[in-house]
Amino acid sequence: MNTKSLESLRKEIDELDEKLVVLLTQRMNVALAIADLKDNSISSVQAKHRVKKVLDRVAKIASNNNGNEQFVRKIYSVIIEELTTLQLMKKGLM
Repeated sequence: MNTKSLESLRKEIDELDEKLVVLLTQRMNVALAIADLKDNSISSVQAKHRVKKVLDRVAKIASNNNGNEQFVRKIYSVIIEELTTLQLMKKGLM
């Protein structure tokens, strides 16, 4: 039986959220640095072949850690979509 209280579990979520936001910000900064190295074209920025590789890789990581692959794919799809938009904006393609 789980003896953790609702309050302690919410505190744990808050701590995880802080770590996630820091990591997401770091990921965003790296993605924006990558934008500088990409050709000045929409297809280069979107890099659809790379998106599939990333989604497959993170789904496997989730699976290996008793996580839900579909959940992780959905979250990463949104992350990639938003970061692609930021890259396109940075390059003046949007």
